[in-house]
Amino acid sequence: MLRSGVGFFERWLGKSAAAGAEAPTEMRPIRAAIVLREGMRVPEEDYVTVVMTAALGESLAVPRAGLSQPRWFKNAEVCAAGAADAAAALAPQLGVADPEWEHSEQRGPDGARVLLILLK
Repeated sequence: MLRSGVGFFERWLGKSAAAGAEAPTEMRPIRAAIVLREGMRVPEEDYVTVVMTAALGESLAVPRAGLSQPRWFKNAEVCAAGAADAAAALAPQLGVADPEWEHSEQRGPDGARVLLILLK
């Protein structure tokens, strides 16, 4: 929490408000990727590479996995929960301990909805 003024204890102890501010967190590198595709077909390695290149501008040399999602998510909360479940389930298999993740909805090369989950 950042504050603009100096509080009582900061004045009394001689500390500035800036000294108590938290340092910004570092951006963690992408350690693995999961592509969750709408429909019954599990995406192959080439499909995952095309989705990553379209979303990131490059295909990173990281472990990756493809999953199928027969029924697509009804809203953003369910989508976020699905991404969290996929990340938690596949992180050990992809060799990522204690992952953080982010997800974004994309379109695959065949037009199917795709969820790109990046493990950091």
